[in-house]
Amino acid sequence: MSLYTQLRRSLVESGEWDQIQAVMHARLNEVGWVDEIKNEESSRNADFQTVLEQVSSHGQSSVPNAIKKEIQALIKRYLEKKFE
Repeated sequence: MSLYTQLRRSLVESGEWDQIQAVMHARLNEVGWVDEIKNEESSRNADFQTVLEQVSSHGQSSVPNAIKKEIQALIKRYLEKKFE
């Protein structure tokens, strides 16, 4: 089992994953990212799978660095608490 898989499982089992997702969604919504992705998705005339692939690729690369760093810090704090 990969380290990523183990970490994700631990986050999910502890309930921390839901909290991190809530923070991430709130921050992305605050900066208009959620609306941007929704608008991009609705403007495409393609089948669902194609739209999903295109939006996912753009969505991941367009997340503001400040939000990425905040989420990384939350995960780091979780790990530090877990392995103290």
